[in-house]
Amino acid sequence: SEFNVLDVTGDWTIWTGSLQQNGHVSMIDNECHEAVDCNYNGKCIDGICDCSEDNKGRKYFGTRCEHRPACTMISGGKGGIWDQIIWSDGEMKLYQRPVYRGVRGGLPGRVYQEAGANPATDAIFLAYSGSRWFGTIFREMNDRPRSYWRDYAREYHAFWEEIYSTRTKYASDPTTESSVIGIDFYTVGEIGDGEV
Repeated sequence: SEFNVLDVTGDWTIWTGSLQQNGHVSMIDNECHEAVDCNYNGKCIDGICDCSEDNKGRKYFGTRCEHRPACTMISGGKGGIWDQIIWSDGEMKLYQRPVYRGVRGGLPGRVYQEAGANPATDAIFLAYSGSRWFGTIFREMNDRPRSYWRDYAREYHAFWEEIYSTRTKYASDPTTESSVIGIDFYTVGEIGDGEV
């Protein structure tokens, strides 16, 4: 019943396809100790990486400053424009990846039209799910306060947020990349029976 897994005591039972008694579990902390732990893209301060800026003033990001600074605007191959969601005090990120909002033209324009979405109140986001980037429609996005989106980003989980639903219109190839640049996307067809 512990919240922090490091506080759990006693024997562990491990699921490996079947229950294994007396399994060995080893855990270490995720604290940094020196600059190399921050990929030389930041400083280690009290066990946490404080990421540096590049020569354009954009910050590296990730727990270990492992990701290069994100593009603030992306222009798609069909003329679509996507802006990174940036607030006065930070950026919206899901799974330590930037989130982009479709602004106009190309793919965002077509999705708004096909889904009957209103760009004044609704939004299509490019967001990382943990294994793919998805283009997903969020209804009444502008009616929600910034505090809602901060909480959303902190608590986000692709499954529980129903990202694998008819709201998602595009999906990328599987990837661990921190940028959508150079990744192929596909139209999501009928959802059901394991087909996307």
